[in-house]
Amino acid sequence: MLSHKITTSRNCILGLLLGFFSLNTFAGNLNLELPATDLTLPALKKSYDIQLGIQDEKYSATPTELNGYNNFTDAKLRAKGQTLWSASRAYIDVGGTYSANISSFGTVYVPEAFYSYSGSSFEMTLGRRLFAWNELDSYWQLGLWQTSFKWNYVQPVEQGLTGLYFDLHSTEFKFLVFASPLFIPEQSAPFSLSNGQINSQSPWFTPPAKYVQLFSGRANINYNLMTPPTSSIVSQCLG
Repeated sequence: MLSHKITTSRNCILGLLLGFFSLNTFAGNLNLELPATDLTLPALKKSYDIQLGIQDEKYSATPTELNGYNNFTDAKLRAKGQTLWSASRAYIDVGGTYSANISSFGTVYVPEAFYSYSGSSFEMTLGRRLFAWNELDSYWQLGLWQTSFKWNYVQPVEQGLTGLYFDLHSTEFKFLVFASPLFIPEQSAPFSLSNGQINSQSPWFTPPAKYVQLFSGRANINYNLMTPPTSSIVSQCLG
């Protein structure tokens, strides 16, 4: 009886050892079949630039012509940021202005906001980006090639076109292609129509004539605005 118990125990121990050896062998096969994977993420490089200021401008015009003000005080904010990783780049440039002495008079503008991917001799960009299409247009802020933010006519801000860019370049040449189904027009000071007259709180807005001199009399001019749908303005193919 004792011999039978010892034999049974030896068989159990042997079975456990064989099972443990088989398990280790199976686990070892799994480890050999799994490919080595590098989980290291590319390094990110981030940079930011934030500018905040208050500007006060005085005008020679009478207060009546400027809706009761002969000065214009506004707070300005400009923020730029970019993230670089591997061959990719994400960039945004956003600004805003708000008047301190005119109620509810402010706006936000975005000169650039894009994502780009670069190779050895090319770069692809999706979004709104500034390019040097025409040096004369950019220097004088004419807005013929790229639109401008003209909330303040003395300090316009050039804004990029929105779409898909493909830039092929080398040390000898540069080839840039652009295509877009969208067009964002020039931004300027808002105005309103009231009692047939066009008015604005902006000191930079010049309203059209309110009357015309005819012979010895004067005839008032009443205006009526016909505003097209926003979709017909924005949905324009460019390239």
